[in-house]
Amino acid sequence: MNFARMEKKPVAEIKRTTKTGNEAATKILARQLVRLRQQIANLQSSRAQMRGIATHTQALAAHSSVAVGMKGATKAMSAMKKEMAPAKQMKVMHEFHKQSAQTDITTEMMSEAIEDVLDDDEAEDETNELKNQVIFVKLFF
Repeated sequence: MNFARMEKKPVAEIKRTTKTGNEAATKILARQLVRLRQQIANLQSSRAQMRGIATHTQALAAHSSVAVGMKGATKAMSAMKKEMAPAKQMKVMHEFHKQSAQTDITTEMMSEAIEDVLDDDEAEDETNELKNQVIFVKLFF
């Protein structure tokens, strides 16, 4: 609606009646113009309120969509928690840690045993070599 056009007609009539000198008609037309302007202001206010309500309704719809999404996510997380069973997972992790520590100890013991055997072989080789040198020295000198 074009409110400027709605005001032009009463303003033109007020000008016309003023020129003719008809004060009573001018006064009545002026009241009508004031009322028209008040109605236009009320209409514009109502429009603004309606737009506000529409915006609020859209926001509520968006919030509702988010709430539905959150509900679905909560259900999925609950199902995942049931599947994962945190207490059971902790028990498995503890057992794994225990077995891992035991494996580390066994590996270390094996490494030490191998080193001991190799060290003994080297010591034996060294002993034999020293013995051979002593025998060689006795025989030839």
